[in-house]
Amino acid sequence: DNPFRIGKCLRNQESGKYLILLAAKITPDMFNSVISAIESRGYETEVEVLNNPFRFLAHLLLHEVAHTKNENWSEQECDNWAFEELNNIT
Repeated sequence: DNPFRIGKCLRNQESGKYLILLAAKITPDMFNSVISAIESRGYETEVEVLNNPFRFLAHLLLHEVAHTKNENWSEQECDNWAFEELNNIT
């Protein structure tokens, strides 16, 4: 129920495999906190596409996948990669 913890990427130190966890239920507070965070990172116009529930979930998952691609990427870099990949999804 934490509006700031809607997705998380975990890495098993022994196997090196990743596990992405997403909240089972996304509340309006959770949605709004994610949107606000993305906007604060400079994506004021891009965030409009996330009003579509499919696009919101896809971006959320892609953002967490970005953490697996490069563990040193900032939240902004993960958002950037997620938005780029989101444009490839029809």
